[in-house]
Amino acid sequence: MGVNMAKLGSEKRPLVLRVQDPGRGREVSERCEEIGARYIVGIEPDRPEDISDLERFLGAPAVRRPQPKIGRNDPCPCGSGKKYKKCCLASDRENALDERGMNQPEYAPAAERISLVPPCDEDMDRYSNRVVDLIHKGDLDAAEKACEKLEEKCPDSIDCPDRRAMLCEARGELQQAISYNERCLEIIAAAPKGSYETAFIYEEAIVRLRSALAAKSNNSGNDV
Repeated sequence: MGVNMAKLGSEKRPLVLRVQDPGRGREVSERCEEIGARYIVGIEPDRPEDISDLERFLGAPAVRRPQPKIGRNDPCPCGSGKKYKKCCLASDRENALDERGMNQPEYAPAAERISLVPPCDEDMDRYSNRVVDLIHKGDLDAAEKACEKLEEKCPDSIDCPDRRAMLCEARGELQQAISYNERCLEIIAAAPKGSYETAFIYEEAIVRLRSALAAKSNNSGNDV
């Protein structure tokens, strides 16, 4: 006697989907809600999108959103707060080589064999990542000093308002955090086209912070 497999998209056999960022996760989740399918969405920035279960459920290929190109100096989309080149760049490149069957030394391009991460401004990266590490540890006073050091060494870097935004949010200073994220968008807008491809990170942060600020304001009003 054959085994009856549960229907795809049911409670016993939900759609299992993988996307690379929260915004795409919300988009896919809303589509599943629209069609009444049970689903599980995982966010894995360092792996390619897989919505094949949704495509099978619909009976036709689902619309795939082009993934934004991430610059080496942009914030890593995994949410660590570190630069892409100091976080997931190496693993993303290795995964890309795996997919092409080229992750063996004899097949890898010469540049890939020499180094997965090209030389960079290590001093700026060190100061910038130190801010992130201190915020994660909860040492906000030390993070403040690290921000000042970063601003002293690299005053024109987008990392300065980026890290200030992180620090302000950690302190609960939401309006200031919004302002610093807006400053990041101004820097991106003024830069040559193609210099940055992650404006969406700051746009989503501003939306999230404004929502949190509104909720905080409402709660304060209810306490009066």
